[in-house]
Amino acid sequence: YNTNPGYEMDPQLLTHFNQHLDSLFGVYSKLLPFRMDFAYRKNTLSYRCACRYAMCAEILRLINEVGEKLVGYAWV
Repeated sequence: YNTNPGYEMDPQLLTHFNQHLDSLFGVYSKLLPFRMDFAYRKNTLSYRCACRYAMCAEILRLINEVGEKLVGYAWV
């Protein structure tokens, strides 16, 4: 499910993601998969000041906010 043809994903990682999504689609009839990047733009303040621990805290907060509505995720 590589939706960005301009970006080549690691083949092993892509296989893992595809298997994970396929297994979720096997259980749930309706899913909304999406990708969220944190501090990815090199010319922004969030990239220059990116703190691994703060980013982890933000991701965990997001996971807690969506609660039981979240049925799966991949963290790379």
